[in-house]
Amino acid sequence: MALLDLAEMRRKCQAGQWSLADIDWNAPGVETVTPAQAERMKRFMADLVWIESFGQYAFEAMAAKTKDPDLRAIYESFAVDELRHADAEQRLMVRWGMLRRDERPEPNPSARVAIEYLQQHGGDISFSVYATILPMFEIALDGALLQFLAASVEDPLCRQVFEKVNRDESRHLAVDFHTLEVLGQQSSFSALWKLVGSLSRPSALRMLALGYIPLLERAWTELGRMGVPAADLVACIRKFRNFGTRNPQVARHPIYRLVASHSVAFAHPDNAYHWVAAALVWLTDVLDAIDSWTPAWAPVRVLPSAA
Repeated sequence: MALLDLAEMRRKCQAGQWSLADIDWNAPGVETVTPAQAERMKRFMADLVWIESFGQYAFEAMAAKTKDPDLRAIYESFAVDELRHADAEQRLMVRWGMLRRDERPEPNPSARVAIEYLQQHGGDISFSVYATILPMFEIALDGALLQFLAASVEDPLCRQVFEKVNRDESRHLAVDFHTLEVLGQQSSFSALWKLVGSLSRPSALRMLALGYIPLLERAWTELGRMGVPAADLVACIRKFRNFGTRNPQVARHPIYRLVASHSVAFAHPDNAYHWVAAALVWLTDVLDAIDSWTPAWAPVRVLPSAA
């Protein structure tokens, strides 16, 4: 697989920027989303806003870790993309009656833990970990969600928004796979050592157990509640696995192998992994309910244009 021309990709990222002002948020079609359909989608749409914010912080951390000026500019543009996606998804929630104007959806406890950790310790996570986890997120969640929304939501504005999101994600995945291929050519021992170093901190273990794993589990549960077929999620995950099959160097990379194995367990509803993940969701909710800790998370800004 030929590596990307990063300078050209940087130009594509700059040319592909769009604004919420480009969209007519009062366009006809809102009546096609019934109250029952909106209720089914509400929890996942709220989680999606915060998953996009997770991506924003991750790309900002990756930009700070790379020395290549083109790649740094690309990751900075990706962080802007993720913030814009969160804003657009919030605006759709307002349009469909899920939120009041100037209201940000409440993050679930797992999202709060994840955001708190990235705000305070995001620089401690190795570049390789970010570079491997992000494409799995983007393939599994965005891929399955976009297919579902295109097939089930009749509001034409929804399709317009997610077509724009999808174009952004296509650039993200092209760079994600480029980066995985580059990392696959590097020392596996060094990557493994950095992973062990990242996970040796109590704050990282807390984020893994109370943030990352239950955050994914909540998203998986809500996708099913919305009606997304499990087969669609499996098909999206297969794309992530197939990339390793086509690129043996990537497949040998220890972090890729770990994330790929986790992604297979995550995508299959009958896997025993979900019992463990569900228990962590329960634990996170219990800790949040008794207020035994107070996450120092900062909410993403409220859209001034939503007023």
